[in-house]
Amino acid sequence: SLSRERANNNNTDEMTTNKSRTGPIVSLNRFERKKNVALLLHAYDLLLDRVVSKGDLTIKLPPLIIAGGYDPLNVENVEHLAELRTLADTILARYNLPRSKVYSPSSDQDSTTSATTQEGNASIEFHLSVSNTKRKQLLSVACVW
Repeated sequence: SLSRERANNNNTDEMTTNKSRTGPIVSLNRFERKKNVALLLHAYDLLLDRVVSKGDLTIKLPPLIIAGGYDPLNVENVEHLAELRTLADTILARYNLPRSKVYSPSSDQDSTTSATTQEGNASIEFHLSVSNTKRKQLLSVACVW
């Protein structure tokens, strides 16, 4: 989804400047089971495990932000977000990390503690129904792995 978004964006050069491994890992999708976002959470779990197993405290894993279309009236969206949060919180608990956070469109504007403003802190966030502005902001700070 991230690469498709970049391909569709006319400002590709702007999106790829200042990229490093310190910004968040970003996934932009709708909250639907067919998108298999759980696979991304399992991959993040593997990255966390590698960092912990190496015992190198200087390695910092970037935050994971899962953002996209969300309709609170859509049963699948609501159920799937709950499933993803349960999986995310299970993964985070395994490494003694704080629980995942959810940002709704109303809280998005004041999410100053969001991973988009932090660097190198392993965490998982869900951003619901992101605006075009927020989507562009997420893409502009996303790290490349």
